[in-house]
Amino acid sequence: MAVLFVACLLLTWDYSGGMKIFYILAGLLFAVVRSTLAQVDVEIIMPQDQFLPNENIPVRVRIINHAAETLSFDTTDWLSYAVEARNGEIMEKAPRVVAPHGFEIKAGEMATTRAEVSPHFQLAKTGRYSISTTVTIKEWGKTFASKAVFFDLVHGNTIWSQDFGVPQSTNSTAAPEVRKYALVQATLKNQLNLYLRLTDTTEEKIYLLKQLGVMMSFSNPKGLTDSYNFLHVLYQSASRQYRYMVIDPNGEIILRNTYAYTESAPHMKVEQDGSVSLLGGARLVAENDIPSKDPSKPENEIPEKKH
Repeated sequence: MAVLFVACLLLTWDYSGGMKIFYILAGLLFAVVRSTLAQVDVEIIMPQDQFLPNENIPVRVRIINHAAETLSFDTTDWLSYAVEARNGEIMEKAPRVVAPHGFEIKAGEMATTRAEVSPHFQLAKTGRYSISTTVTIKEWGKTFASKAVFFDLVHGNTIWSQDFGVPQSTNSTAAPEVRKYALVQATLKNQLNLYLRLTDTTEEKIYLLKQLGVMMSFSNPKGLTDSYNFLHVLYQSASRQYRYMVIDPNGEIILRNTYAYTESAPHMKVEQDGSVSLLGGARLVAENDIPSKDPSKPENEIPEKKH
């Protein structure tokens, strides 16, 4: 009705009003049409624009409801993603489909949903990519697409690796599974980052690629495995500061501590029983300690390993 009303005004004006009235009414008509078409805004947000191939890529999708009614989204396939390589190749989706949780957005409000897109696309090659998302509102029979956001997959260098046997349960008769730990460094936005990559021995099957943290350019990360095949990692994270981690065979960080350089730099040592000790330096309590600092436990105590 609003569009029809404006059209009638355009037909009945006096020409003496000139172009001024024409522009006013034309602008009004454009605003009415625009408000009809753009009732939902969709935006895709990424925490950074550089990743390693096969790294988990988290995204957030922000949906703003400009309509005069509540939007309801169930757990069915109302949100989809599209990834395209710079050469125009459309990346093939993996069999598993992104299934966001259900929620509602009231009129004039916005909501954000989160997802990991890496498991759903084959993102194993370096290069430049774009990602976009489309929201389907079934009740309206309409779709609303975001603008494309660009990101790069950059090359990383393996600086240490070691094969290890995955601990088996005592009742298992299967042959031991062999995997490979690797420490990988990559420069992202002028910062040197350290990653853990967990693969099979051929490195064709990637179980995990996890960022461990930012390190100094002159850092020389060290990796050692203990008698339980847990990985111990030590690297310099800042001036006169070191980060020490213990990681289980599934890639889970079970201990993360920070140490300061004192009379000597912290360093690791393999003991005769196969355990790994950290010597030198002074412990600094940090907010991102794993586990969080418990005053009742002695310094440097490692959680009990799972057999």
